[in-house]
Amino acid sequence: MPRVHEYNAGTIELCGEEYEYEADFEWDDKVPILYEIRLIKQTCKAGEIWYDSNGHHHSGPKWIRINITDFMSADQIGAIADEISTYYASLHEEEKSERARDRAIERYLDFRANGEYRRTGSMHYADDSVSA
Repeated sequence: MPRVHEYNAGTIELCGEEYEYEADFEWDDKVPILYEIRLIKQTCKAGEIWYDSNGHHHSGPKWIRINITDFMSADQIGAIADEISTYYASLHEEEKSERARDRAIERYLDFRANGEYRRTGSMHYADDSVSA
């Protein structure tokens, strides 16, 4: 069974105003397949009070969501799919950088504790001779 993901880092302009959106998707051979795109808008912030259609009050936050998938063209859906792909590719690059940084810190701490760096491989020099 495919795993459905949610992307919520994008915005869409509608009538001159920017709105956040959520997109449900799954990966198919490293390509996001979009199932649903929803505009989201916060109508009440945390700590504020909002009233439902029956007049009952509730504590915020309050968000409204509207499914806009059927209103979107193939080009618009493709642009969101490209945005999702780019976003996750940048996350992958950040993770690689963090792992490299963590390895460098680990090697430095090992050096501080032992007075030398751990060698992970062998070093070969083409010419060890020294001339005066």
